Amino acid sequence: LRVRSQDADKPIVYEICQLGQSASSQTFQWKQKKKSVTVENYYKEYYSLTLNHPSLPTLQMRNG
Repeated sequence: LRVRSQDADKPIVYEICQLGQSASSQTFQWKQKKKSVTVENYYKEYYSLTLNHPSLPTLQMRNG
């Protein structure tokens, strides 16, 4: 399955590889802050955005 994202004037196509854990439970190492953080908290801290559906799964994607 492929999805398209608009970046400036150029569309980017990604291929979905697999589903991950929910955004509220999927963690990764945030190198700039030197800490582990959930996807939900990353969006809250970095972008000042609150996810509408943090219980939905994350997507692992690659350029497609």
